[in-house]
Amino acid sequence: QAYYYVIIIVYIISVLIGLIFMFFIKRLAGCCIWVILIFLVLSMAVGGFILFNKAQSQEKEIDGQSRSSTTKYVSYGLWAGAIIAALMIFCLFRQIQLLVAVLESAAIFVNQEGVSLLAPVLLFFIKVIFTAAWIVSFIYLFSTGTPKLKKKGYPIGGITWDNHHREMVYYHLFGYYWISCFLVSFFEFVMASAVSIWYFLQDRSKSIFGISVFRGLFYHFGSIAFGSLILAVIKFIKAIFDYIHTQLEVLRENGQMQILTKITGCCMDFFERFVKFINNHAYIHIALTGDSFCTSAYNGFCLIMRNGLRFGLSAGILPWFCFLSKVGITTISTCLLYTSPSPRDRQKSRMPSSA
Repeated sequence: QAYYYVIIIVYIISVLIGLIFMFFIKRLAGCCIWVILIFLVLSMAVGGFILFNKAQSQEKEIDGQSRSSTTKYVSYGLWAGAIIAALMIFCLFRQIQLLVAVLESAAIFVNQEGVSLLAPVLLFFIKVIFTAAWIVSFIYLFSTGTPKLKKKGYPIGGITWDNHHREMVYYHLFGYYWISCFLVSFFEFVMASAVSIWYFLQDRSKSIFGISVFRGLFYHFGSIAFGSLILAVIKFIKAIFDYIHTQLEVLRENGQMQILTKITGCCMDFFERFVKFINNHAYIHIALTGDSFCTSAYNGFCLIMRNGLRFGLSAGILPWFCFLSKVGITTISTCLLYTSPSPRDRQKSRMPSSA
């Protein structure tokens, strides 16, 4: 327990580092984006140069002709990728500048509305409490079945369910997926509504998160519930497929059935991610216009199709930027935790020497 306070202190330091990072991003967002893009082009060019020199050295070996040709082709591919990336950066200069403006606005929002940093933490604790309550209720529901005798070789007995109990278990499982998806969707809507209100509202004295929660509860509760229902149905179908796959011995022994189940799982994953993508933009459109879920999902999808290049560019650059930011903050926090003296070292330093 003596190490807990070190972890808490490092967590607080990580949050402070993130705030400082957002403060600098507000002023250096353009520089960071261009550095990432130039680094991407240079890394491909330098990687191609290194592989080309390696292919030249492999040609001198007796049995290295095939390896050298493969390495050369890879180096040519990297050079072609670097040239294409440089041309795309040159042609998409205005779109990249728009992306920089979006990133700067996001940094300004986080700096002005620091409460937004507590939203993921609050969502995590709410989901933990809900999951714990669901597990307790599931244990009670599981125990309502008919006990059966202990089998030979098993230390405990079992529970058998009739059709009524089995339907209750399915209903309970689907309720877990629906409520968990609803919690995530509600927080997504609150964040989208808070950002839209912050951007268009001139009076900064009002609580934008309070207004957003009120809008979500009393004006758009059904839209959020409907969007999370669609996602919950997909998750429930995936769970059924996984259960069938683990229960049937035929699927594990037949190679063709395994391939079929893998393809089905990939299709379900793709469809789930697509629905999440549509839901996110639907909630943003609902927060901006106040339309229903179906109308907002359709208008959001049409907006993406009309501006596919801008959305694709932001989806390609921003994840890398966020990834490098997370790596940097995590590295600094880990170094601080590693270099900080442990309670055991402090206790040793306080003990008098035997000499």
